[in-house]
Amino acid sequence: MMASIALLLSGSFLLGYEKSINALITLFNKEERKEFVFAIATKELFLKVRIYFMILLVCNFGISLYLWNKLEYLLISLNDTLRSLFKDCIAFYCSMTKTERLLAVIILVSLIWHRLYLMFNLPVNSDEIWMFQSFGKNNPLLSFFWYPLPSNHVLQTFVSRIFLYFSPYSLVSMRFPVVLAGIVTYILYCVIADTFLNNKRHTLLSAVIFAASAGVNTSLVYARGYAFTMIFTLLLIYFILKIFREGKSSPGDYAMIYFSIVMGFVSVFSFAYNFVTVVGFFIIYLILKGRVQDAGKLIAFSILSIVTVLVIYGPIFIVNGWDAVFIPPHTNEYLNTVLKDHIRVKIIDWFIGVHDAAPVIISALAVLPVILWFVKKDEVSRLILSLTIFSMLIPWVIMFGHQVYPFGRMLNFIWIFIAIEGGILFSLIKTKMNEKFFSFSLLVALIMVFGLNEISLKNGVFGKHLKTGHHSEKIAEKLLAENRRNVYFENSEYSMMAEYLYAKSGIPISFAYSKNEAVDAVVINRASTPAPWILDKFKLKYQDEDVCIYVP
Repeated sequence: MMASIALLLSGSFLLGYEKSINALITLFNKEERKEFVFAIATKELFLKVRIYFMILLVCNFGISLYLWNKLEYLLISLNDTLRSLFKDCIAFYCSMTKTERLLAVIILVSLIWHRLYLMFNLPVNSDEIWMFQSFGKNNPLLSFFWYPLPSNHVLQTFVSRIFLYFSPYSLVSMRFPVVLAGIVTYILYCVIADTFLNNKRHTLLSAVIFAASAGVNTSLVYARGYAFTMIFTLLLIYFILKIFREGKSSPGDYAMIYFSIVMGFVSVFSFAYNFVTVVGFFIIYLILKGRVQDAGKLIAFSILSIVTVLVIYGPIFIVNGWDAVFIPPHTNEYLNTVLKDHIRVKIIDWFIGVHDAAPVIISALAVLPVILWFVKKDEVSRLILSLTIFSMLIPWVIMFGHQVYPFGRMLNFIWIFIAIEGGILFSLIKTKMNEKFFSFSLLVALIMVFGLNEISLKNGVFGKHLKTGHHSEKIAEKLLAENRRNVYFENSEYSMMAEYLYAKSGIPISFAYSKNEAVDAVVINRASTPAPWILDKFKLKYQDEDVCIYVP
């Protein structure tokens, strides 16, 4: 696909500056902003992009020529590798007892129901609105060329934009591919967890734990890229484990490792945490086990993957610069303040679902695998326990190395290992559970998990964000009903919601950022003191505990 895009764009660039820009304006459906596009797409920028695509075209041609004679063998090997993944999924289900199968289906159906419930009921958040306004009405390919702040989750933006063709201005269209990816994540988790636990009941119980994090669940619903990073993290773990289990590797295994790394970074660039944790751990583990050749191959394919990622992000680096993707570092004072705040204030909140404190709290949970280490002495258990400890500590290294504090949702992948730890804890129960007791325990745990999620979504930071989302939607609908067209907003979350709902309704809205004669509504926080220009020409029309609305 990259070769085809490179060929198309490189060919268009041979037309010259004006004809090429006009061709791109047509491709991205930007006729109404032609002057603006020419203003930002300078000749200097055009030259850089043209050189990039010409080099990419030559490299693609060289690689294709090199692989041509090996292509049939690679495709056969890749087919066998993918078939093995499918067979493992089927084997996992077929090896269960009838009761276990029934419970697995109940968990899956409950999870689908819960995710659909969240998909329809969670209010649109500011990141989703920003994504829609930036990309929702443009050609899907734009996501590979433009990376404005706060960020562009390239793969998710591309996929969600395609779904928006079927139902424009639809929140469900944006979220549906993410929810679908979240369901696939659950299935992959079960297959991988069973590799370590080798007990279907313990695996199913751990799967319930995997569904217990409100932070993970919302990240697998909101139209952002974290569901895709979770899938590619699980695929990466699966194919590396496949090399471990079989004691040998095939080109198809390494092709899928390469694919998982590349697509993980294309999903969200913060996949760097997942990549360094998983690949770094297994490289060290392979070397310690004397499998230096396999470690060397993993290093080589990792380097090749990173080079490919940089090539894919090439147009974005040229257009938006390095800092758009590689966030500039914070100061040490900022990091120290954030760490103190998360340790002191949010430590309790996290346990009711506030994921922003994940780097600190998950590190505290490292005590559990250390304890289990002294109890479980088999190699498989110690492998996952070592990986868990490694995954909890490595974010600190990256955080202080990069000097950027990560959002907790960037570290959701650690929940994979925590859930498997839960399965190991269940395995320590010596008394064999009969089917009735097991079924009852699992169903009770499932109900508790969904109950915990609901509590989490109504308290702490989650509750605050959801309340703001619902309230901003209410205010936007009120302004829309009164046909307000030029509004001054003090709070950007309210203005973004208004912009989204007005666009969805096909009604234009403009925003005033200062005193303006055309302003027909002013929305400020209840706690704010109205400026003199507001009190002079506007009267209070509506107020509640959060905002006040003034009109002429």
